[in-house]
Amino acid sequence: MTDHRNPSLRNLVDYEDASLVDRDIQGRTYRSSPESRPERVAVLAFGNATYEGSVNQQLAEAVHAAIVYFGKVPVFAQSEVCNILDQYGIEHKLLREVGPMWGEYGDTEEMLGRLNVLADGASGDTMMVAHPAQMERVMYLADHAGLERTPFVNRMIGWNRREEEQQLWVTSPALWVPREIGIRLYDLARL
Repeated sequence: MTDHRNPSLRNLVDYEDASLVDRDIQGRTYRSSPESRPERVAVLAFGNATYEGSVNQQLAEAVHAAIVYFGKVPVFAQSEVCNILDQYGIEHKLLREVGPMWGEYGDTEEMLGRLNVLADGASGDTMMVAHPAQMERVMYLADHAGLERTPFVNRMIGWNRREEEQQLWVTSPALWVPREIGIRLYDLARL
């Protein structure tokens, strides 16, 4: 598998990793490691929109597909995806409201740090479900948090509709890429 331990400027809009294979699950194609045997699933929200067809709704579908394919495992999710997971009947642990100090929202790095605490040092792969444009950062931040991880990617995910999203950078590649470059350069300097 590609080493993602250091931030880079690759995979800014889509996630490419030659070691991943296609898996057809419930009429969609997902990419994951051929050796995937996840012990848990973590889903990182993309913006805050939850309308039918939103990225977060598609991420919840990906979690459902992962469970169908790999079997039931613990699921950890950001709040934007939790209500959608409820609609699928998927039990999950909310990354946002665990412990007295975690009531506030956290960024991707904070969520992965919380996940490491919630996993209680358990070994085994955490299957990461995230938007393809976010997956590169998710992977190197998971490494930084000390998580064993493997990606699970729906490459056909689009972008949220501008009129239904407060975080405008998740509505188009033109708005996402400059922000993402800044975040990764910052990460490169500090990690």
